Amino acid sequence: MIERKKHILFWEITMNGKQSFRLSYAVLTLILTAVLISGLPNLVLGKTEITQDYHNELSGSGKTGIDVETINGEISISGYDGETVVIDAELSVTGKKKDVCEDLMSEIKIKIDESGKVISIEADTPKKIGKRGYNCSVSFTIKVPTRFSVATESVNGGLNLENIQGAVDAETVNGGVNLENVWGKMHLETVNGGI
Repeated sequence: MIERKKHILFWEITMNGKQSFRLSYAVLTLILTAVLISGLPNLVLGKTEITQDYHNELSGSGKTGIDVETINGEISISGYDGETVVIDAELSVTGKKKDVCEDLMSEIKIKIDESGKVISIEADTPKKIGKRGYNCSVSFTIKVPTRFSVATESVNGGLNLENIQGAVDAETVNGGVNLENVWGKMHLETVNGGI
């Protein structure tokens, strides 16, 4: 039998006559506030979010670099000792109606061109959706051979690069550029964010 007693400063929960725990009103208030705030923006605004994961692996043999572009989303690229280019992405759509979000999700494409020495990856998202109250984003997490040169471009998202020996060209408008263990020639640019 569970028994709840309300005290001035805490709730006391007992099971079979033994005290299980006490929960202060302050802690209870913090827990409820955290739960409400985490889901409140979408609840109040009536927004739906749909996400989808993407994974692909390409041979880096004979290639010299990678060029990655997305309009909305973060790009993280790290070098490693392998020869495979590992591409993971999270596609996301937020908006008012679930069916419209699902339709927009089906329109998001990740275009890959391996025809040259540089592998080109572009997130192709539906155009002019912001005015309709919907947002699409594609965030990339990519592993490349450390010897690769890297070019990245995003409008709304940060750029994170680590363990890259080749040249780096990293540009974003709204987001920071973060580097760790990057040795090659660099061109870094951001408008609203730190480097």
